[in-house]
Amino acid sequence: MVAVDRHLTLQQFVDARYVGKVNNFDYAGIPGVAEVIGYHIIFFTVKGKDGLSAISMEELEGNALFTEIANKILAAIHCDVAIGEKREHVKKLWGEPDFKDDVFTGIERCYYLKKGVLLVAGFNRYQKGVSLECVMDEELIKNRISIFS
Repeated sequence: MVAVDRHLTLQQFVDARYVGKVNNFDYAGIPGVAEVIGYHIIFFTVKGKDGLSAISMEELEGNALFTEIANKILAAIHCDVAIGEKREHVKKLWGEPDFKDDVFTGIERCYYLKKGVLLVAGFNRYQKGVSLECVMDEELIKNRISIFS
């Protein structure tokens, strides 16, 4: 499924000059620090905690460079899917999602709770994977899925 080294940094995947650091970042209502490439790729750490709490890769469709970076990250965390995968392939690997939403126009997000990790895969109208979020922090997971209770 995934095995995240919580000490990964974005600089391991892209030149540091392209990475921003936001010291007052809010992720799912939780304050912390983020390394960012625009708003597309985010490595988030909850304030006061050591190590990565979440990785978010959003709105990658049509951007070959961001997709390439995202897929390098996914390979590094041993994720068995990649951006661009068909939904049917993800379903074969991960099964039916625990939750679904469609808060973004034209994107359906499928939420999978697997071994203490929340994986959120976004699919466009062509059933192609265009985003992936990996949340490892328990409090963040609770906040992300609270909309379904």
